[in-house]
Parts: sequence; structure tokens; C-alpha cells
Amino acid sequence: MTPDADYPSLASGVTVRDAYTITSNQAYKDKTTTYQINGGLKYEADDFTTLTTELTYNRSKIANRNMIVDTSFNAPTAVYQFDVGGTPNINIQGVDLTDPANFTLRTLFDNHSVAVSKQWAWRADVEHRFDDGFLSALKVGARYTNRKVDSQATASIPLAATNPVLVSTLPTNFWDLSPSGLVKGKAGIGSFLDADGDYLLGNSDTVRSWFGQAAGDRPYEPNLAFADVEKTYAFYGQAAYRFDIGSMPVDGVVGARVVNTVQNLSGNGVESKQNYVDVLPSINIRFGLADNLKLRLAAGKTITRPNFADLNPLVTYVPSGSTGNQGYAGTGSGGNPDLAPIKSDAYDATVEYYISSNTSLTAAAFYRKFDGYIQTYAAPEQYQGQTWLVSRPRGVKGTLKGIELAYQQFFDFLPGALSGLGAQINGTYIEGKNDDPINGGSQRLVNVSKYSYNLVAIYEKYGISARLAYNWRSSFVDTYNAGGIQANSVVADPTGQLDFSASYDLTPAFTITFDATNITDRTYQDRFKGLNASGDYSSTPRDTRTYDRTFEVGARFKF
Repeated sequence: MTPDADYPSLASGVTVRDAYTITSNQAYKDKTTTYQINGGLKYEADDFTTLTTELTYNRSKIANRNMIVDTSFNAPTAVYQFDVGGTPNINIQGVDLTDPANFTLRTLFDNHSVAVSKQWAWRADVEHRFDDGFLSALKVGARYTNRKVDSQATASIPLAATNPVLVSTLPTNFWDLSPSGLVKGKAGIGSFLDADGDYLLGNSDTVRSWFGQAAGDRPYEPNLAFADVEKTYAFYGQAAYRFDIGSMPVDGVVGARVVNTVQNLSGNGVESKQNYVDVLPSINIRFGLADNLKLRLAAGKTITRPNFADLNPLVTYVPSGSTGNQGYAGTGSGGNPDLAPIKSDAYDATVEYYISSNTSLTAAAFYRKFDGYIQTYAAPEQYQGQTWLVSRPRGVKGTLKGIELAYQQFFDFLPGALSGLGAQINGTYIEGKNDDPINGGSQRLVNVSKYSYNLVAIYEKYGISARLAYNWRSSFVDTYNAGGIQANSVVADPTGQLDFSASYDLTPAFTITFDATNITDRTYQDRFKGLNASGDYSSTPRDTRTYDRTFEVGARFKF
């Protein structure tokens, strides 16, 4: 073991003799089925008054199935370097990683789940428009929703092979070789043997028999089932207004929404009921400072309800023998049925300057103050007389503020085909902080970069529409954890991506399209960065990911 020169409590690398090692393939199959039926009526009472009503029913079903098989081998020598250009590097010596005779079946994970959502929604609106005067329109309405979600899943239990089974004795189409040079060769591994994903999903009962399991899908775990019924009753109204301050025109909208939410959640022996009312006022106003200069101001309150999965009362526990968390019986993860909606006070200001009919420059500033922002944290909890490190979503307070500058122009002064060229440029500066419920004080908001920008080249002419877009973002916090020997924050490195999209109208009714994503073949990397459980600072690699380049050709028809 070689101590790290920068962080003495950590190792920079280690050489292991007779290293027991696994390879794994995780085969997933998801199916989503959605139905929606919508009907409505519209009645024009007169030239100024409109009544509308609408009834909607939708049903969604998400079925997930996954089968994971681990295979193992012994390496006479394994040399690990923990940070080679931001990626751990592994050098396996003395064994052929492509020979099935060197691999043994180790573990099976056989899981499936299903979630069904059903919702009825009804609304009715009345709108009256005014020819002149201070008010230009007045609108009032009501909306009712009734949504029920049911979820079931199997427990993720590792199933060991009943007897040592060499992969070489199994059907040859059970195994496959991984692509050579994973993550662009940064990991130091060439091709290696693992289970074939198509075989796992297509021959599941055969695979189950190798692990002493009965044929057929495993039954759902009762403790993993939960149901949530959510009803909302909303009443709202808004008025559009207009007036002049001297020669300057002013217009905008002011309104409010009152929402009563009733929620009943059950699962894992937990019953949770919530009944609350939110009053959500909003106002926006536009000042015509000049014919080509506008100022917009807006303020309002908003709510965002938690995802149903975040409310799941289930907690799954994993003993420390398989996780290595020192000082705890193990780890756990679960939802939080007591989560409340995210409440936000929002303020926005925008200045728009129209240099010409096709050139604009805008500057915007915004501020958000929120309560109940949902982030996941790990903290000690008691279960069966022992202390476990359990990760749950929690609602915290915080703020988000920033500015954005944007410029857009079409170069129609250029000759011929070049007059279809254009460009869009925008950049943002954002600061986001929230309370730290574990250690006190404040911390950076997860998934918020301080700096970002977008550069877009545009072409619009002769039925051709094309965009070449590059977007970049600075470093951001991916997750927070309780920390151990490693630091307690996972921080992602800056990253950028180049995409292209184009379409061509062959006729007014027929369009062909082409899309390409990740043209520059970006690499994502993040690190454990910050203080660890002992209060020592470190920055060590955690994840390196590469993403597919995709190319897509399509067509659109209009009837």
C-alpha cells in the first residue's frame, strides 16, 4: 500500500495478491403504458365572454424488471491506482479475463416492480374580455384532481449460487465479452467476461435454476407495497390590466390561486395523512420604456409537491458486512412520508432591448426563497436496538439567486443563402444555498452550477432549420453523504456537450429530421471532495462516466 502524498490518511494505490474479484452485468427491461382520455366544452356567451370546461382521465403503468448476475475470478496480482487523471486504474495480472474457465457463478439479483397511477381531473373557467378601460380581461375558474398511485416491488436480496459452477460449463450464449477499454481506456481494463444481458432476460428460469430458485418471477414483498391518494381542490382568478404613465404603456396580470390538498399514504405499516391549504398570489407587470426597450417585473408564490417515490415510508437495510460502514450496524435508505410541498417566493426582473426586428439583448435577474427543498441526507437512526446510517429525503430552507445575459441575432444582411444564418448566446451566474440539517450552517444546493453558458449557431431558410448547440456548466455538488474515510460531498467536474439538430420541409406536410447528440464524446467525472468524518480534507475520484453518441433520422407528417 502506498500512502497518498497529499492526503496521508489515504492510500494512492495498493497491490493485492490472490485478489478475489467480480464482474457483473445488470440487465433491465422497462415498459411504460399510458392512456389519456380528454373531453371538453366551449361556449361563447357573447363577443366578450367565454365559458370552458374539461374532463380528463389518464392511467400510467410502469413495469420494471431487472436481473443481475455476478461472476467471480481470482487474480494472482491486482494493482490498483486510485487517481490516474481523475479515474481509478486497475491492472489485473496473471489471468485471462476472456476465458470462461477462469470464472465462477457468484450472485443473482432477481427483481421486478410495478407502479400504476390513475387520475381524474376536471376544470371549469369563465373569461370576460373588455374593449377598453383599466381591465383587458378577467378570468376565474376551479380545478379538481383525484390521483391514486399503487406501487409493488420485490426485495433486492442477493442470492448465492448453491454450488461453485464454472462459467465454462454453462451455455456459451450465457456469457459475453465487454467492450475493450471501458471509459475510453481510463480504467486500465480491456475486454472481460460477464453475463449476457439478453440471455438473462430471455432465459430467466434457466438462470434461476443455477441458483436453486424456483421458476417464475419472485412474489412481491408486502413491506415494499405502498399506496398514495391525493386530491386537490383549486380556485383561482386573474385580471389582465393596462394603463399609461404619461406616454409609457404599462400592462400585466395579477391573480391568485387557492389550493386545498388532501393526501392519504399507506405502506410498510405506516399511515400518513396531510390536509393543507396554500394561497398563491402572483403579479407581473411590463413597462414599455421605449418602442424597443421593455422592463418586466414579476413576483409570486409557488408550491411543488414531492414525488410519490420520495413519500414511500419503506426503509431498506443493508448490514455493514457488505458495505464496510464502520461504527454502524449497516446502511439504510427510504422515503419520508412527512415531506411537505416545496414552497417558494419568486421574484424576477428582465430588461429586453430589441436592436432590430431580428436582434435582441436581454438581461434578467431572479431570486427564490424556498422552504421544504428536497435533498437526500444520511443520518444515524435506531432500528431493532442498533444504530444504522439511513439516507432519506428531507425538506430544507434555502435561497437561489442569479443573473442571465442573452443575445440573439439573425444575419439577414448577408447575401443569398447566408442570410439564414443566426446565433444565440447566453450565460448565467447562480448562487444557491440551503440549510445543512446534519451539521448546521449552510451548504451549496445540489445540482446547481455557479456558471453556465450556451452557444448556438442557427440556420433558417429554404425550408431548412438547423441548430448546432454547445452547452457548458461549471462544477456542482452531486450528492451529500455522511462521510467516512472519504469526504462527505460528491462534487462533479465542469462539463460541456455539443449537439446538432436539423429538419427539412420536403413539402408543407412532410418534414425529414436529423439529430446528433454528444458529438464531442464528453466524459463525466466527479470526486469525493471536502471534509471526512474525522475532519480531514481530501479530494479523491469517485465516478468516471462516458455517454453514447446518438444519431437519429426521422420524419414528420401533417394531415
